[in-house]
Amino acid sequence: MELENLVIVAECTAMTIRPIDTVQKLLLSAPTTFVGEYEAQDFRLSHAWPGYANGNTHGRFVDSPLSRDFIVLAFKTQPLTPAAGVVIPNYEPTGEYVAALMAVLFGKRFDTHGALEMTGHFYVPDLSSTSEPCEPHIPFHGKRLRADFPAELNLSELRRLAPLLETEPKEASLFNAFHTASLFYARALRSAVSNPEVAYLHLITAGERLSEVVPFDRMANLDAATRNAFHRIEEEMQGGDKIASLFRGRLLQLKRRYCNMICQSVDDNFFARSEADDVWGAIKKENVVKLAGAAYDLRSRYVHAGSSFGSWIKPRRGNEEKQTGKPYLPNDRSMATILHHAPTLVGLERLTRVALLKTAEKLGVELPPQSSSDTDQVEPSRSC
Repeated sequence: MELENLVIVAECTAMTIRPIDTVQKLLLSAPTTFVGEYEAQDFRLSHAWPGYANGNTHGRFVDSPLSRDFIVLAFKTQPLTPAAGVVIPNYEPTGEYVAALMAVLFGKRFDTHGALEMTGHFYVPDLSSTSEPCEPHIPFHGKRLRADFPAELNLSELRRLAPLLETEPKEASLFNAFHTASLFYARALRSAVSNPEVAYLHLITAGERLSEVVPFDRMANLDAATRNAFHRIEEEMQGGDKIASLFRGRLLQLKRRYCNMICQSVDDNFFARSEADDVWGAIKKENVVKLAGAAYDLRSRYVHAGSSFGSWIKPRRGNEEKQTGKPYLPNDRSMATILHHAPTLVGLERLTRVALLKTAEKLGVELPPQSSSDTDQVEPSRSC
């Protein structure tokens, strides 16, 4: 009997050391130091620690451009019945989605490295992106909290995202727009240093997607003179109602929808805070409409004319959110004007994240508590 028991124990042990095909494990990382963990039914986020033999272990505890936190995303899936023609599922997009949600919540860059274990097999993650320096003074890197909705850098904060992680969304169109926009936002943070121009375009695309589901009043944000002109056209011209309708249709253009979405997302307190080190680098309330329009114009000039602008909007040491002077482009004065009014990448990222969080709130997400100004924050996002 003892020999039989040993055989049974050996068989059970052999089974447990095999990867379980209903348990998926993916690897994420961030150039930020997190604490805690998050666990829900069939879902867990926890730290992956470097080995003690690793001489670079101390690097993760300091704000260095190469410091990283590694996080394992583990979750259970339904069992797969093997059969001819059955496609083995790839759960790596789940890692992309969770990383995007975390990027929006914390306002920090998250990288995805693929699977460690998936569908009953071991995998080798891709760590190539971890060799890219990430300057900790940039708001979406490092350990400092964000100026807007400063979520504590604790993985347990993911409880706020429970409606997007654990339940089916009630508003499918709103959720789909948020899902797509958050993926573009996360991609923007990953490319912000290596290719700020592409990152800027990703942020505009994220905003465009959100603008599709934000209610749009065609007459909102129009000055009194323009509204009066519409009224006169309708009342004083023959067929004026059709002419006014034609012009109102023009107001439905993507640019106007985009600007409307940005303006609806920010409140007065937004302008009392800033990621910029100095006041002259901060976004001002009186300029936000022109600023959003100029950001969209940069995207249009790039797409339709190939006009490059990356060197003008890339993150700077002072984290300026807008231009502090007018660029000198003697051969393209209109482009110089657009750049003068457009936000930097840091400013556009801040506007986009706030818009994403406001959309997430409509989907049931509990947003982090907001401060009224920079001085109210315990640990504001500032240069090191």
